Amino acid sequence: MEGKIWASTDLVCWALSLWLLFWATLLVFFFLVSFFYPIIFFYIFFIIENYI
Repeated sequence: MEGKIWASTDLVCWALSLWLLFWATLLVFFFLVSFFYPIIFFYIFFIIENYI
């Protein structure tokens, strides 16, 4: 019986850590996008302005 409880808590811990890792990755991704998007946008705008 104790083994089953341990297995279930282990699974819960694993799922929780995976869930937190997923959200952390998502947050980092959104942060990088919000940080680099204006730079890339202005860079592309600058190139278009030069060609026209």
